[in-house]
Amino acid sequence: MIERWNTVESRITYHDQWLTVRSDRCETRSGQVIAPYHVLEYPTWVNVVAITPESRAVLVREYRHGIGEVVVGIPGGAMDPKDATPDDAVRRELREETGYTAGRLIRLGRSYANAGSQNNIMWSYLAIGAQQTCEPAPDATEEIEVVQEDLAAFVGAIEAGTIIVQAMHITTLLWAVRYIMRNTLPGLEDLRHDLVTLST
Repeated sequence: MIERWNTVESRITYHDQWLTVRSDRCETRSGQVIAPYHVLEYPTWVNVVAITPESRAVLVREYRHGIGEVVVGIPGGAMDPKDATPDDAVRRELREETGYTAGRLIRLGRSYANAGSQNNIMWSYLAIGAQQTCEPAPDATEEIEVVQEDLAAFVGAIEAGTIIVQAMHITTLLWAVRYIMRNTLPGLEDLRHDLVTLST
């Protein structure tokens, strides 16, 4: 039977506004000591696949320093203390990054970002009928280009390997595609058809 490790000691070894590093000394049931075991503590994250009334996906193109490249992906980010719920956070992130507001917001599910070394959860959403209602207001450190793409073509490009996106974005995209394929959504009949065709 698999059991939780015993945390013998735990201390914060780094902390700033973006993350906290917790360094644990752990012992397994068999007596193996694992030290240090670093856990990255992040706030809850949210991602959203936003679809316009014209069935276009609202995407963001921005520089990602971890890989040193400009990449395209879906809107999202971390919950702020002022966000009462993940729903509030995803609405804010969509508005700030793109200037779009969701007509209908659907919570698709939650997943672990990386259970081996991170403690946070990511919530995935689908926004239907998204329309631009204001100018984007990204953070001072963000330079974002808002683009609209055909969702089926975007997913097809990911599957073909012609573009690479964040793994957590793929999770949200997968759930969004499955939701659209499994539900009758007024105005999205053609998109549903294209996604079904893509999957066959």
